[in-house]
Amino acid sequence: MNEEPEVNEKQPDERVAAETVTINQGGANTVTAQTVTVVQGGINSATAESIRVEQGGIARAEGVSIQVDTGGIALARGETVTVNRGGAMVVVAETAHMNEAIVGLAIAGEITGDAQILIDAKSAAIIGAIAGLVIGGMKLLWGRRRGG
Repeated sequence: MNEEPEVNEKQPDERVAAETVTINQGGANTVTAQTVTVVQGGINSATAESIRVEQGGIARAEGVSIQVDTGGIALARGETVTVNRGGAMVVVAETAHMNEAIVGLAIAGEITGDAQILIDAKSAAIIGAIAGLVIGGMKLLWGRRRGG
């Protein structure tokens, strides 16, 4: 009884829950499964042990293993996130493997491969500290001017 539901473009608002979900040239709103595969399609939100995207996209992916091949994910959160020739806005993982990837923010214990990462965890901490000092300094100066 391992039926594999296939979602197509006629069912974009579906909430799909199954052991294995494969989306080919279609889309779904929310998917919960053990294994999710997207080929030339898209999902708003996916939660699974294993998520694989090929030439497609997912807005929010949460799982143990997430792999993107020539596709994109807005938010990927998992133990291992792999991006091959694709992109991600935010990656949160224990291990992130990036191959010819573009990533906006990467927060990971270990990052390997060749990627263009705009902000990593260390950079975010430095930017936060600098922003805090600047804002704190401005508030001090502003308060002194008002208080005279």
